[in-house]
Amino acid sequence: MPVCAGPADALALQQRLIEVFEQNKNAVIRVKAAYRGPDEGGKAQVMLRVGTGFFISKEGHVLVSASRAAGASRVWVEHQGKSYATEAIGHDRVTNVSVLRVLELPEEFAIITLDTNAAQPRLGAIAIGITCPLDFEPSPSMGLVTGMDKKLGNKVFPTEYIRTSISVGAGQGGCPILDVNGRFIGMSVASIAELDASYCLPVAALARVRDDLLFSGHIIHSWMGFEVAEELRLGYDQCRLSVYRDRRCTSASSRFVAGGSSCFDCWTYNR
Repeated sequence: MPVCAGPADALALQQRLIEVFEQNKNAVIRVKAAYRGPDEGGKAQVMLRVGTGFFISKEGHVLVSASRAAGASRVWVEHQGKSYATEAIGHDRVTNVSVLRVLELPEEFAIITLDTNAAQPRLGAIAIGITCPLDFEPSPSMGLVTGMDKKLGNKVFPTEYIRTSISVGAGQGGCPILDVNGRFIGMSVASIAELDASYCLPVAALARVRDDLLFSGHIIHSWMGFEVAEELRLGYDQCRLSVYRDRRCTSASSRFVAGGSSCFDCWTYNR
């Protein structure tokens, strides 16, 4: 028997969305980064990149997109109409995450907690983004969790990303994504222009990135030590698959010495 939602259910959902926004909006900041551009007519040009970020600690640490902060000559954040200088703690361009620290803290601000015990959101679950579009104050946007992807086309992600129907436009990259209960589920790290959608880095992976950047300022990503490649066509319906081991990796076996890489296994398979 179909279940129908009445006006009271719609109003209850609307009120819940408002509550999630109100509880978290003071944790969200706008980030601005100045980059030196190419000189024109003997004068240095300055380029400005704008995004969204959010506080994660009472010590003033914020998470923002590395595409906004990494390599910038100066980065500052805006919170409730005031500007605050920052210092860079670390950047990871692979996951597009940077950790900054606000030097002089606002009098009042909230933080978003990264709970690694939170369950992965289910497909179809409501997702709520809080962003700083253009020059506006933090604003809510709503969408759905639409997928869990490990790659997009030929691009392989460093971990499984959460795909949502939330559009991420100018100034919105790096925003927090929450569920309808107010639990943080991830940080927006990439837009999907073709779908008017976006990817967010799940909270468990984001917490590992945060911890590494806070500890050492950089991340050493895991590495298998070998590559698999489809080398050549042997016939109309056959290919040769080769596995390469990088000899720079350490091993207890004396077979592997420093320098270069070599094919140590290969076989033929039918398409």
